[in-house]
Order: sequence, then C-alpha cells, then structure tokens
Amino acid sequence: MRLKTFAALLLIGAAGLAAGCENGKSTKSTSSDDWKDNQIVMTGSHGGTGTVVWDRTAGKPMVSKSEGMQDCPTCMKDASTYYSSGKMDPMCKDCGAKRMVVSPPGTHGKR
Repeated sequence: MRLKTFAALLLIGAAGLAAGCENGKSTKSTSSDDWKDNQIVMTGSHGGTGTVVWDRTAGKPMVSKSEGMQDCPTCMKDASTYYSSGKMDPMCKDCGAKRMVVSPPGTHGKR
C-alpha cells in the first residue's frame, strides 16, 4: 500500500515537472482559476513526500504523507496562505521541504 501511495506521489510530481516549472522565489498557479483545485507536493529534507489538497468540506488544507515526512507547522501555514493567495515559497524556511504546485488533469492552460 505504501508503495502505491509513493508511486502515485511520484507520478503527480512528474506530471508537474512535465507541465513546466517557473523560476523565481514564488510558486504561483497559472493553470487553474481556482487555486483550491491544485495540489501541493512536498519532498522532505530527510526523505518522505506529502501531498496537500484543499478540503472544501472542512474549509482547510489536508495533508497525506509517506513515512519519513515530518509534520511542519510552517508548511501547513504556507499551504493555507497558498490556498488564499495563490503564492508560496518553493522551499520551507523551517524544515527545508521542497514544494511544487500541481494542477489536476484537465485544468492546464485553463483561464
């Protein structure tokens, strides 16, 4: 089961890389009009991956993570900020996790 989750997270990350990366200090979404449709894929500095999605029912970001991905309050705060502003640093200043925004299939290029 963990292997399937890890493979799915890698696939999501690869899809994001295939769609293209943006240089600069801010990760911005241009693929979806609604940032809450996007996912944030994080890779921890000590291994492990996590995916953050907006839970519309709860009205807050929800994270699923693999073994080795630490809990980081700053990452969750930054994810909440992303879902309200569409902007987020590509690396956490506290834990060092690298973060990438991925749009769901079918929204690339939507304006």
